[in-house]
Amino acid sequence: MTLTLTVSEAVQVADTSAYITVANKRFNINKTAFDSSTDKTKLSFDYTVVKGDHLIIGDFIVNNTHLTGVTNAAGVAINNLTTELALLKNSDAFERKTGADNPFSFIGGHLSTTLTSINLIDLDNDTIPELAYNANRPDTYSSGVLYYKNTATPGDPIAFTPVPQDNNPFKNTSNNLTHTFADMDQDGDLDLLTNNHYYKNNNGTFVKIEGNQNPFANTILGNNTMHALVDLDNDGDIDLVTSNFDDGILSYYENNNGTYTIKPTIH
Repeated sequence: MTLTLTVSEAVQVADTSAYITVANKRFNINKTAFDSSTDKTKLSFDYTVVKGDHLIIGDFIVNNTHLTGVTNAAGVAINNLTTELALLKNSDAFERKTGADNPFSFIGGHLSTTLTSINLIDLDNDTIPELAYNANRPDTYSSGVLYYKNTATPGDPIAFTPVPQDNNPFKNTSNNLTHTFADMDQDGDLDLLTNNHYYKNNNGTFVKIEGNQNPFANTILGNNTMHALVDLDNDGDIDLVTSNFDDGILSYYENNNGTYTIKPTIH
């Protein structure tokens, strides 16, 4: 599988170790193609598909922190430049959309902003995805889930409108760096797990679940973790996979009737 990324200025690739991460999958640079091309704004990355792989459009919303081993003409690493979200449009190859063509151009643009978690979700069950993301600003010590509604009509360009904080369904969730969604209680709506807490969705209101009622009470979550909720063993319930920023280890917790049991570590 080949992914083509177009950037806004000419870049440099020193060796074959450059890569981009998409949905936890490593796409390695095609250095030969880059060196032979006169267009130094285009990067091609290759990934070998294995059985069980799946990618959705939301996986291809990436920012500069996902790209490693690429520098601008001045030698500054791309992942140290200003953060932004980009839409990669699939037309046989994925083409980076910029400026007015990028529906996420309003996000980022501040050197100290870190986009730590991004999800496209259908929270209101209208079949139109909304945007939920975390923007950690070290200069203001603020982090939390920001919520944008997709207000485009069918056939029109994608357009996201911010939901005022008073109407933000996540306004009462604690500051957090990462989050993910799943229908944990199988009641037809999406519940929320952050790196610190679990929130049940009660008709659009997110309620923190604590103590013995919290199914994740015995799992290891914290400020340095990211996590995914997925039915990994195909038994009809939601399991948990966590990663740690400090040591790069993946931990797998199997859901056994609502009790999460850690399994052998994934390296």
